[in-house]
Amino acid sequence: MFDKGTLVVVAARTWPGINKPGGVGKIILSTPTTCNVKYILGGTDKEIPLEFVKRNEDLGSREKKQVEKLNIDVEEKRERRNKAPLKAPAKAVSVPKVPARKEVAREEAQNENRDTNQVAKKQKSQPAAKKARPKSTPSSSFPSHSTSSSSKSSSHSSSYSPLPITEALSTPLVLPTSPPPCASPQLSSFTNLLNSLFDLNDGEANVEDIKEKWKGDVGDLKRMMGFLEGQNRIFVSEGAVYKV
Repeated sequence: MFDKGTLVVVAARTWPGINKPGGVGKIILSTPTTCNVKYILGGTDKEIPLEFVKRNEDLGSREKKQVEKLNIDVEEKRERRNKAPLKAPAKAVSVPKVPARKEVAREEAQNENRDTNQVAKKQKSQPAAKKARPKSTPSSSFPSHSTSSSSKSSSHSSSYSPLPITEALSTPLVLPTSPPPCASPQLSSFTNLLNSLFDLNDGEANVEDIKEKWKGDVGDLKRMMGFLEGQNRIFVSEGAVYKV
């Protein structure tokens, strides 16, 4: 039998129960005939016969160098994560109330009707003014003035166009954003799940085990893991989560 936490190497022989032959990991459970190994680079194999497992002390020089290199790689990744600047938690965004589509469409229709009515009234009033002006003043007295005024009024009526509708679009459209993970009620249950797995595996947790035990959405799970990693509370490395 092996003690829990013993560093071992699984034999690089073909066997149906071994997912990573030649992988280096730690013993997480051992019986008189089999053992469970959690690999350093992520993943777990269960019920491996003891003849397929070697202790760290029994390794050859080449296998020991492989173990040392893997340990150095993991430590370097952890140091780089610790030296990375901490990310400030995102602030909650207040989303202004956006009017419904039906209300916006109704307001646009009302504005269009109002503009068209104003244009129609102006067009009706302008010909009446033209007819009234020649009656009050004789055409022979001011021929140039009457022609210029008529040309101005005709050009004014022809170039007139309704104003663009901007009142309905004065309110800026801001898309709602999802709240940050720190404001999510699922974050506390997720941290409790991580702590329980850390207690069982000496500060380590397998991503596959987390997905099996997590009952919520996988997308929320990934966002919360990224949030905790950005706060330097956990360290994710190739299928495994480590407590910082």
